[in-house]
Amino acid sequence: MSQPNQLPPSRENPSPPKGPSGKPVLAWFTQRRLIGLSLAITSLVLWPFTEWSWWPLAGALAFGFLVRILRLDQLLPGWSGIATLAVAAVWLVNITTGWSWAILLGLLVLALGVPRLPRFELLIIGVVLVVVGAVGAIWWRIGDEQVRAEQRAQDSAFLRVSGLPPTPVRALRALLAYIGKNDPGNGHPEAPGGACGLLSPVARAEFASANNAPDCTSAVRLLAGKVTDPLRYPKVIENQVKTKETGISASLDACQLSWEPPMNSAPAGDPGPQLGRLELQKQMNAGWLIMSYKTSC
Repeated sequence: MSQPNQLPPSRENPSPPKGPSGKPVLAWFTQRRLIGLSLAITSLVLWPFTEWSWWPLAGALAFGFLVRILRLDQLLPGWSGIATLAVAAVWLVNITTGWSWAILLGLLVLALGVPRLPRFELLIIGVVLVVVGAVGAIWWRIGDEQVRAEQRAQDSAFLRVSGLPPTPVRALRALLAYIGKNDPGNGHPEAPGGACGLLSPVARAEFASANNAPDCTSAVRLLAGKVTDPLRYPKVIENQVKTKETGISASLDACQLSWEPPMNSAPAGDPGPQLGRLELQKQMNAGWLIMSYKTSC
């Protein structure tokens, strides 16, 4: 008896591909597992954007522990782990950027679309959401890094000027004190400290040239060798220093300084060399920086 002819498989409802065991290849990808995988991927993608903060992960673990203690996992068997991943993913989304929601929703749409293969509508929507969210998150990250870099630069600049003297005359006295102690600073171009830290880069070059020195540090050491009384050298009589202050700018005549009388058996006369004319400017409403140095008096 002849076998009836077998009909070819329908093209409209093709049978899913099967593995060696006879089960569909996508059998492992249940809806629950796909949702959990989407939440885990979202957490891993967003975690670096938080500077590797452990708080979202710790919060998710605490939530999972609380669910087990209160036996809430019995209400939705098999979903307690998914709920824990959801807490981590939503926490990370909330502390990063709004673009992260597109990544999370796109991965969840992909989780819904995989079981519906070979229909690709949901997969296409999910991929578009993930790509848009990823591009937006990267763009946000670049902008955020630029803002942070500017903020760090401002903080660093304010830190440098916060130690500057509060008045032009105090800047002069600080300069004299550093010269008397033979303290030019550490030589760093951005924050040299010492005497050179009171001068702008232009003023340092002028200060060195005026003293026939190769740099500011050498000029300070050269002048320090001419100081006879380091303790008295910065004690100028402030009300006799000719100063002209206009807003955030000031000019100061240090060509004819007068010092306080010597104490005990200290040598009479000037305790050190006269300087020159100083042009100063107030920095970030914090302190005064010597912007220019001239020896002509």
